[in-house]
Amino acid sequence: INEFLEALQKLGITITDYRNELKILKAKELLVKTDKNVTDIALLCGFGSSSYFTKMFTKSEKVSPSEYRKNLK
Repeated sequence: INEFLEALQKLGITITDYRNELKILKAKELLVKTDKNVTDIALLCGFGSSSYFTKMFTKSEKVSPSEYRKNLK
């Protein structure tokens, strides 16, 4: 585990950023494969609120979760 954390540190990635990216990857999968609403997906992926999820998702993907889903259809 220490080696993993050291590798993240060398890349300039915090553990929080890494965890959020993992959550966003799961959210992207759910946005594509389900019809669940954004709030449900946010909570299923471990975000405390849909507004924080939307903020973090948009920061990462440059589009909102709703736009991401719409662009795939």
